[in-house]
Amino acid sequence: MTKRFSPSLVVALAALFVALGGTANAVVEATVRPQARCAAGAIRGAVQVDSDPNFPDSFSASRVRFAFNCAGGGVQARRADRGVYDVRFPRNAGRMIVGSPSGAISNPTGLLHDTFLSWDSAPGGGFRVYLYDSGGNPLDVDFVVQLF
Repeated sequence: MTKRFSPSLVVALAALFVALGGTANAVVEATVRPQARCAAGAIRGAVQVDSDPNFPDSFSASRVRFAFNCAGGGVQARRADRGVYDVRFPRNAGRMIVGSPSGAISNPTGLLHDTFLSWDSAPGGGFRVYLYDSGGNPLDVDFVVQLF
């Protein structure tokens, strides 16, 4: 007895091989031509800043962790005032940051309260990050920002 393949099985197998070939080709293309590191829409930089009242008031990388700058060069930060930090990504054309404080803070009563982050353009380039509690009081708290 001879086994015969139905026409639908032949078409399904052909479609499977074409699909697998296309996927393999796409993987090869992405490997050979990866997305530009500073392309529009990509994360162009990221940093975690460990803040405290003794943070340097001149730009430094000493309290910067997990820093990435697609344009090369180190990410730098400085403390401008209580709860106010300047962050810069040298030679990077990114124009917007998204960030968040790293956790909740205890107040003198021992209760936890929310912390917030906002930002603006910094004098001399970069970004000014403001950290504050729900009452609008400035806080020195660790934070993370991503540059787009």
